[in-house]
Amino acid sequence: MGSLSFCITGNCCTNAKETVSMGCQINILTKFHKDWMKTVTSIVYTSDSINILTKFHQDWMQNINILTKFHKDWMKTINILTKFHKDWMKTINILTKFHKDWMKTVTSTVYTNKLLTDAGHHTSHKLTMSLCDRTGGAAAARWAHRARAGTGPGPRAH
Repeated sequence: MGSLSFCITGNCCTNAKETVSMGCQINILTKFHKDWMKTVTSIVYTSDSINILTKFHQDWMQNINILTKFHKDWMKTINILTKFHKDWMKTINILTKFHKDWMKTVTSTVYTNKLLTDAGHHTSHKLTMSLCDRTGGAAAARWAHRARAGTGPGPRAH
């Protein structure tokens, strides 16, 4: 225990042994505590501010309910945005797939045109089949027919 000092009649206790020998101080502190509790209790029960605090608490709870409702509405908005984001990502994936397919078609067409232009030969059956697979049968067949007939892309005169 540290040094405790409490003066009753001018006599002060400076250490633990003196405090134990002066039991009257403990009684005074206990009585003070009981009186303090009675005073505090009566202040709480007779105070007009209790109604104000209760009203404040009720208003505060209403504000909390409003904030909770706002939070629920906000979460609905987040869920809608998340759903929109998922749908948007599906669209991006479709566009990416379309872009990849389009790049295959363009690459195949450019490569085939370059073969026909540089070498001056008609497309082989294998090249025509791969062209049909990528661009769709009718368009590729028309293009290959024009190339064979000489009316489509073919050797150019320089």
